[in-house]
Amino acid sequence: MNGELDVNTVDSIAAIAERDGSAALPALTQADLCALGAADKSLVCQRTWDWWLGLGERGRAEMAAKSLELLAFRKLIAPVRGGVPAVPVPELGMILSARSYPEPLVTCQVPGADAALNPRFFGMTQEGAGLRVLVCELLTDRPSGPGDRAEFGTMLSYTLVTPAWAAKVLAAWARVVGDFGTGEPPVIDVFARDGDGRLARDRYEVRRDGGFFDVRRPATALPPERLDEMQVTQLLTAALIGAAG
Repeated sequence: MNGELDVNTVDSIAAIAERDGSAALPALTQADLCALGAADKSLVCQRTWDWWLGLGERGRAEMAAKSLELLAFRKLIAPVRGGVPAVPVPELGMILSARSYPEPLVTCQVPGADAALNPRFFGMTQEGAGLRVLVCELLTDRPSGPGDRAEFGTMLSYTLVTPAWAAKVLAAWARVVGDFGTGEPPVIDVFARDGDGRLARDRYEVRRDGGFFDVRRPATALPPERLDEMQVTQLLTAALIGAAG
């Protein structure tokens, strides 16, 4: 299981996602993600990290204090007292745990284009159950404060999803970006540890051609497969589950 998150907590929240395909998780600001120490774990969102570094050392310390205070007000963490570290509620704990120890990590991008606003997924496994759910993270351009003020950066939305739901989102993403007709095919990367603990990447190039997709895995010598969107979803579902071992 990812990190130190309690199995019972994962069970209760994951059950909702398994029943409905997805379950809402708390939204965070860029400041929240950095103040909680999760922004540089497993996958760095360059846009968020650049914004955070741009505050300067003093600015970061002040922003972190404000962010933790607001998280406590939202009842997402226990109030910070003295040297006692903040304790997140289970829903926030799932985000932090998945982001710190993803099994697997999934990204998507169009080569040469900014991938900051693309969805990314952080898998959560349980011993004996494999991959049950993934945390979907989506950075938005929505300001974090009233009056279009981005005092705490912009908002990040989070959703707990099943592997099939994540695959459905990725297939839909490939369909939408395929309309732009760039020279390079959109790619979906699934990162996971192999049997020796080394990080391995399984890449899928998904080029749209009308109502179908030509899907190629560069790591293999096999020719591209011509699939419809449902078949792409099924292929990616199997890839996500398989990557988690």
